[in-house]
Amino acid sequence: MTTDYDALSDEQLAVLVAEKVFGYEFRTHSPDWDVWYCRSIRDKSRDGRGWYRGPGDSNWTCQACYGLPMNPATSWADAGRVLERMREGGWSAVLNVGGMAKDPDRECFATFMREGELWDEHQGIGASLPRAICIAALKAVDA
Repeated sequence: MTTDYDALSDEQLAVLVAEKVFGYEFRTHSPDWDVWYCRSIRDKSRDGRGWYRGPGDSNWTCQACYGLPMNPATSWADAGRVLERMREGGWSAVLNVGGMAKDPDRECFATFMREGELWDEHQGIGASLPRAICIAALKAVDA
C-alpha cells in the first residue's frame, strides 16, 4: 500500500519525516514516564499525538506537550536538514521553485535520486519547497 503524501497535513508529514528519514520512534503512550503528569493524557482531544524519541535518546517526549523538534514541511531550515540527511544517505536532489504549474498548490518541485535512477521517480510537488522536499524524501525512502 502506498501513502498519498500529498493529502497529508504539514504536521503529519513532519512526523513521517522524523520517523522515516531521521529514525525517530513514535508510540501512542509513554512506556517509561508517569502519564498523569502529561497534558496529552489529561486532555481528551489528543488528536492522535503520542510520544517520540530521537535516535540515541533514552527518554520519551510528549508530542502534545512539547511538539516535534522540527517541522520540515514549513521551515526552510528544517527542510535543509532533510536535504543534508538525504545527501548523507547517498541521494542527490533536484529542486525547482516557480513556473511548474498554474495551480499555486503545485508550484514547487523536488526529487531525490541515486545513480542510475530517473530524475522523476521520487518527486514531490507542493505549494512550498519545504513541503515538496518532505514528500519527495518520503517517496524516496519508501522505494
